[in-house]
Amino acid sequence: MRSFDLFISRGIVLGATFILLGAPARALAAEPDDAAKRFGAEFIPAESPAFLSIRVDDLLDRPGVADGLKKLAADIEPTLAEANFFGKLSDIERIVVTLVPLGDKPAVPVMILTTKNGFERERFMKMVKEMQLKESLVDKLIVYAPEGDANADAYCPIDEKSLVFGPAIGLVQYISGKKSNGTVFDSFSFKEVNGKAQIVAAVDPARVVPAPLPDGFEWLQPLRQATWISLELRVNQSLDLLLRAKCGKENAVRAMGSAEAGLKMLTELVAAGLHKKRFHDDPDIANIIKVLQSMVGCVKDAKLETDGECIKARMEAKTDDTVVATAVVESAMRIRDIILGDRSLKNLRLIDMAILNYESENNKLPEAAIYSKDGKPLLSWRVTLLPYLDWHDLYKQFKLDEPWDSEHNKKLLTKIPKFYASPGVTLKDRTLTYYKVFVGKDTPFDPKRKVGVPMIQAGLSNVIFAIESGEPVPWTKPDDISVDPDKPLPKLTGPYKRGINLVAGDANVRVMSKYYSEKKLRLAIDINSKAQALQSIDEPDPDDAKGSGSGDTKPPEKGSGSPTGFKDDPGSSSAKVELPKPDADGFITIFNGKDLTGWEGLEEYWSVKEGVISGHETKDKSAQTFLVFTALQPGDFELHCKYKFATEDGNSGIQFRSKVIDPKTLKVGGYQADCDAKAMFDGSIYDEAGVAGGRGTMSNRGDKTTWDGDNKRQNEQLDKSNNELRKAIKVGDWNDVVLVAKGNHITYTINGLLMTDLTDDSPKALKDGGVIAFQLHQGYTMEVQFKDVKIKLLDEKK
Repeated sequence: MRSFDLFISRGIVLGATFILLGAPARALAAEPDDAAKRFGAEFIPAESPAFLSIRVDDLLDRPGVADGLKKLAADIEPTLAEANFFGKLSDIERIVVTLVPLGDKPAVPVMILTTKNGFERERFMKMVKEMQLKESLVDKLIVYAPEGDANADAYCPIDEKSLVFGPAIGLVQYISGKKSNGTVFDSFSFKEVNGKAQIVAAVDPARVVPAPLPDGFEWLQPLRQATWISLELRVNQSLDLLLRAKCGKENAVRAMGSAEAGLKMLTELVAAGLHKKRFHDDPDIANIIKVLQSMVGCVKDAKLETDGECIKARMEAKTDDTVVATAVVESAMRIRDIILGDRSLKNLRLIDMAILNYESENNKLPEAAIYSKDGKPLLSWRVTLLPYLDWHDLYKQFKLDEPWDSEHNKKLLTKIPKFYASPGVTLKDRTLTYYKVFVGKDTPFDPKRKVGVPMIQAGLSNVIFAIESGEPVPWTKPDDISVDPDKPLPKLTGPYKRGINLVAGDANVRVMSKYYSEKKLRLAIDINSKAQALQSIDEPDPDDAKGSGSGDTKPPEKGSGSPTGFKDDPGSSSAKVELPKPDADGFITIFNGKDLTGWEGLEEYWSVKEGVISGHETKDKSAQTFLVFTALQPGDFELHCKYKFATEDGNSGIQFRSKVIDPKTLKVGGYQADCDAKAMFDGSIYDEAGVAGGRGTMSNRGDKTTWDGDNKRQNEQLDKSNNELRKAIKVGDWNDVVLVAKGNHITYTINGLLMTDLTDDSPKALKDGGVIAFQLHQGYTMEVQFKDVKIKLLDEKK
């Protein structure tokens, strides 16, 4: 557990479990004498928009909970021991998780862990040394953090018993900021908190809940306007909960209506979910189901009251202590799974990018193994990719003409890179990995032929490149998932219970349900298939008895959402709008800074705010959809615009010479000038949806690429390398784009630097006019913004 994400998962699991269960409660008598001290108010910044405090020691004192937590403790102890500064769950006294404001950037969480008898400094310093953390002084406290990465985990001992850790940028701000001393959100005071509760949480909704509220949830606005909303929970032979919201006299009546509607909706959602057979078939959440079933009736009977300024909900759920405790364990494991699984998806995305970079340089995908002269597999593709993951020194240490278990190469097993290790998964042998590829006839890693991106018929977004599944294998050993067309596929499982992590060829990651369709899985690993099976791999086919269906994220159904802008089909000749006259340099402004006149997009995903185009989505409702400019279909042009990602994650792009594939969902395919929130793809040209022959990344950042008449690719490096150009991308800030398409020649410039130069003489080249569009990529909680969009036509096509 060397990462803040994992620490925070361990810290919040108990509190988050009870919050998510929403167990209703009876009144809690206020005992304010030592509540501030008990819940660590001195560790909470006065300006924090949210906090959660858990008295772990008190929870463990509850007999039923203590018995139920034995399973959790058994899972946690090895990881705590690995953390090196305390060894047992019972050593923890209190955990506080608080959000730290970072100005105009999203607040970040930090965690303050307090032990009963103090953490072992010697073991802590051993961890610091192993992690190669650098020491610095911040406001008279010593901070240990990786060098040069503001988002990496950092650690700071506050005193002999307490340690704070979290992203370095947040931790430094936390240390420097003013603490609450008992009052947060201007008026929330611990004096009103029950001193016998084990969990206390509070939030400033206006600073945490996004505005505007999603369609259909406007009724929550009165609660969003509350000064604060708090939760107090006590476990004592039942689950006792008190919810409070300070709304003010003028807003209290309306807030009562919002709270009543919210409780009703919660009851209906939980009740509906409990009827799903798949939940009852899952033994890992059996006790969660029992507690939720007892909760439904309690929520229905919940009584709301107000004293004029605050509204309160008092509730109680009586259930068996052992069932509750085991439900805590089950929920803890699920939350842990989500956090660790998300970190593992980042590893898969890195692996996919390395595969694409290899393909760009070698005009083929890497082979599944490094082979001897007589065709014997020696070393895994994981070794081949090391230079493309910036692990050049380790790659040079291998003897590539010897097998993975030779006397020399076997010594390198212990140097397994962190991106080949599944986060949080404890293995007796740490040289093992779960990350694999499919190997067999017509797979991307077919051992009997060289596979290039143009050979993938359905396009990169519809083929699986790597997966986290099966029994772990030595990371240098050429051992993957074998595919035989005449035999059933092996049953796929993964190290995380929520599902099986995988990455498509376009670096889009997803979690495949354990109820996946084998028929669609076969299509998603077949380079000859033209089916878009990966997008619905969790949904069963009528003739596929093995799949039971469970999509985690699905594209919007046809007809979902309502388009904003034109009512005609996007890009059709009837979708006309009067364009402004060109300026002195010949540029036509195609976004007016006020509304989406001339553009068409699903209104739940695209809007104009503060004078800029905003594409926004949440992961659970994400879609592969586009905002299409309908008034022009230019062939040769020079396009100028600015883009910015307002979130830490996200992927987008500027479509050109493209076509609308699905007018209902506004899915577009064609040439794309790529961009993303982490500056990993910015400056590359991509073949979206395979419209230009399924060629994937057609020209990488830092490359001058030519596709000849035989559809073969040649690369030369530009004056500046990929890494040098990446440094010019302003992450989280506005970037200036100049995109020029003239005949078969395309250039993509960002912030004044030429990122890539593409000449496309392939028979698959897109030379005619097509739509301009902005992408919102499926699979993220994200917001991308565009402004100052103008175009200069270089031909007569309009």
